[in-house]
Amino acid sequence: MTQETAHITYEKKLQQLGQGLTGLRSERGAPSFDRIRARGLKVLQDTAATSACSKGTMSKVFAGEQFISLDKLIWLVRAVMSWDEYGEECAPPDRRALELTPWRSRWQALNALRTGARRRPTAAAPSRTAGTTSTTPAPAGPAPRPLAVAGARAAAATHVRFTLAGHTGPVMSVAFSPSGRFLATAGDDRTVRLWDPATSTPVGDPLTGHDGPVTSLVFSPDGRFLATGTSGIVRLWDPVTRVPVGDRLTGHAGALYSVTFSPDGRLLATSGKDGTIQLWDPATSAPVGDRLTGHAGALYSVAFSPDGRLLAATGRDTTVRVWDVVARTPLGKPLRGHTGPVTSVMFSPDGRSLATASNDGTVRLWDPWDLTARTPTSDPLTGHTGSVYSVVFSPDGGLLATSGKDGTVRLWDPLARTAIGDPLTGHKGRVWSVRFSPDGSLLATAGEDKTARLWERTSGTAPRRQPVPLPLAARAVLYGMQRGRPLELGHLHDSDSVHTAVFSPDGRVLATAGHEGVRMWDSVTRTVIGAPLTGRNGLVAALAFSPDGRVLATAGHEGVRMWDPVTRTVIGAPLTGRNGPVAALAFSPDGRLLATAGHDGAVYLWDPLTSAPIGRPLTGHRGRARSLTFSPDGSLLATAGADGTTRLHDMAAPTSTGRPLPTRDWLVASVAFSPDGRLFATAGEDGTVRLWDPVTHTPIGDPLTGHKGRVRAVVFSPDGRLFATAGEDGTVRLWDPVTRTPIGDPLTGRDEAVVSVSISPDSSVLALVTRRQVRLYA
Repeated sequence: MTQETAHITYEKKLQQLGQGLTGLRSERGAPSFDRIRARGLKVLQDTAATSACSKGTMSKVFAGEQFISLDKLIWLVRAVMSWDEYGEECAPPDRRALELTPWRSRWQALNALRTGARRRPTAAAPSRTAGTTSTTPAPAGPAPRPLAVAGARAAAATHVRFTLAGHTGPVMSVAFSPSGRFLATAGDDRTVRLWDPATSTPVGDPLTGHDGPVTSLVFSPDGRFLATGTSGIVRLWDPVTRVPVGDRLTGHAGALYSVTFSPDGRLLATSGKDGTIQLWDPATSAPVGDRLTGHAGALYSVAFSPDGRLLAATGRDTTVRVWDVVARTPLGKPLRGHTGPVTSVMFSPDGRSLATASNDGTVRLWDPWDLTARTPTSDPLTGHTGSVYSVVFSPDGGLLATSGKDGTVRLWDPLARTAIGDPLTGHKGRVWSVRFSPDGSLLATAGEDKTARLWERTSGTAPRRQPVPLPLAARAVLYGMQRGRPLELGHLHDSDSVHTAVFSPDGRVLATAGHEGVRMWDSVTRTVIGAPLTGRNGLVAALAFSPDGRVLATAGHEGVRMWDPVTRTVIGAPLTGRNGPVAALAFSPDGRLLATAGHDGAVYLWDPLTSAPIGRPLTGHRGRARSLTFSPDGSLLATAGADGTTRLHDMAAPTSTGRPLPTRDWLVASVAFSPDGRLFATAGEDGTVRLWDPVTHTPIGDPLTGHKGRVRAVVFSPDGRLFATAGEDGTVRLWDPVTRTPIGDPLTGRDEAVVSVSISPDSSVLALVTRRQVRLYA
């Protein structure tokens, strides 16, 4: 897409947002802009947002002519919603209300297009100058799939490659492992079989011991687990060793019809004949929260959205329900349109569409985020001559595959809503399940005729790649780390006083900072690389690698310096302009900004290429700023100060003082965002760790306790599976961010306070920093 096309798309989306706001305003009695402003000031009590939303600004926003930050948009929507459909005043929705979700989604999609229009290179890209304000983009939303994709797939021929025989009863479900190395089949004969899809040969003996027919199965996203469902019981297996893992998951009454992992693998959702959904922690085999209820009758299928925020469920009562996974509440009313039990549900890879199959013989497509219509987005897809049992999108979203009672498998173009090619035939009897391989080149089907079949698409698909499995030792190390049982690798022999340690973006180098400057270590051999990086004053209190690894920024009493970590030479002049030593610094995710904070409480933004300041300092703290970090998308900058406040600065308007979190009762020593940006963690000197929603600025659950004394640091693993906290009690504790429970036993600093903790980019190595040494765990 060219820059001009992206710009046009952005302008169109901006106009659509304005039209949506105008429509909402009309539905609520068409209040004037002056009334909206006055009403917002009265009921929302947010003077910062009110002053930003002047009458002139509102006029331009409603006309689709001006972009505003997410906070201001939500403020506007809530203010307008403080009138009902009769124009009478009412209570505005809470910031966490589900009815605001579509507005947040619109803003994120718009901001992604805005970023693309602003960032795409041209023949002569303008250079940035000192003194200008640079904004950092929000995360790109799901990219629209090119219309040509489906057309290319339409010409592809599909034929049977292998017929897999071995089950002594109907095959009920099929699933590919994420790497494509295994195909698993579940049978009415109470067994699960693993196959090599490249050769159609069985892999090891069948998995046995189930208490009834195996009706569903699924691999975890990392391929470490295979979950199988039978009569009220779910079992977890290691697909490599083919042995059970953990305890059996029990609690459902009757048959299990569906099991599915969340995209990050930290949750497992199950549903069955008892009409309930249960979420589980697969690492501990423990249920997570209360069951989700609301359907009348059996639940046949559940599916997570690609971002893990939503869970869709279908059942015998002919409805589809969509749930907010975090809040455990329904997202709007049920989706209605099918006239028979709904047997299967699947989100599209971009999360914008939901496909369902039903015993009424149809397949329907829905917009899961539309909280008003709750009806299909088009006419049903018809062609099957009986019940449709399974529906699945191809990995690129360009195809939809369905299977049914008529013994056929059908392919569809989900954009054009048309069938592609002739039905795939060969099974004798019902086809219970259909799945695409991870690269989209194979299609697996499960049949009532006791066979599974592999269908190959001979054109329009990428060639299959043979997976390269991790060595056994590497798998064992990762397994231990993710379960809180890391292997100690020893310590770095550094006699200097150490303040912090960070890994380079490629994980090959670990940099440590102390009184004698910065030392670089080989992460594998744990030996020093070259001489220390020192300045006139050797003390370095903080350091950070740029995202591309080409720059190492160091901060201390003499200011901020940038180094080339390869040549070990200083880049440019020191960054000046702050009052007092610099205590914290961080690069933005795109590397275009460097933020520094120190004793004067202000946060300065710099251009790392020119060493020039950008915009005005961010203020708000009274006293020293202790920690700062960017959100993964760069849209927020979090700062913690010695004044007891933690602030979130909107980088779309970085001159603001930021919005404080209610943390005044304790001092915050460290702040961190989760890799997906959905959680924000603060480490307190009261010995607790707290998790927050960065959108609503509200705490999530109770404070996490366990440390005896101050918590000095908090950091998330890059894969998002855990976060680590370091305390003056000499321990590092690992936590599950989903269940907010400890993982394994604490790691110790040998009776010394732990001042910092860092995790390698591949989440396999943890560095524990005390005043005298750095200990490594894997």
